[in-house]
Amino acid sequence: MNKYLIGVISTIILCLMVTAVLAGEQPEIELRADELIIDDLEGEVTAKGNVSFREGEVSLTTQKLMANQELEQLEAEGEVVFKQQQQRMAGDYLIYDNHSQQGRLEGDPRVEADGLLITAGQFEFDLAAEQFTAIDQVYLEDQKDDFVAYAERLEFYHQREQVVLTGNVKAERGEQKMNAQEIVFDLTTRKMEARGETKLILPGRQRGDN
Repeated sequence: MNKYLIGVISTIILCLMVTAVLAGEQPEIELRADELIIDDLEGEVTAKGNVSFREGEVSLTTQKLMANQELEQLEAEGEVVFKQQQQRMAGDYLIYDNHSQQGRLEGDPRVEADGLLITAGQFEFDLAAEQFTAIDQVYLEDQKDDFVAYAERLEFYHQREQVVLTGNVKAERGEQKMNAQEIVFDLTTRKMEARGETKLILPGRQRGDN
């Protein structure tokens, strides 16, 4: 499971880097769009059409970006894409609160990082608590390690170094299959623990196999 766990760590780092760029003070930020509206009376900024937000190695593209002038409330809709080197996080709608450092990504959200794919109905992240959550029809695929998993919910806890899959979890690695109510991955010990009613299925062996 080592490659799978490394992939999960890479994905969470991507999410944290994206929110850190939006939250932190940076020397230079570039914003481009086909149309840019600055409303001083309402204290709002709206960018429309081929919107590009870039800072360092991290970029955000979307069709529409709305924010207050203090950049405390950000809202993007339409083909939202985050990129950081080879890592990619995409969806149709993003909302982020810079004060609470919490946000969510909706609309067929997906994360791609170093051969790992995560999809779900919704992503939620909390930078202050260092947590990332995927909700509703969670799907994980690690193409490098031939591993896939299905669950109702995925949670990553940075402080505890844990990834938790819950709700009708189904995991497959090659011909091995496991069903459980909850599977916990410890990123420090590389240990996997299945909780609740669990079933492990191993492929049958042919006669004469050792």
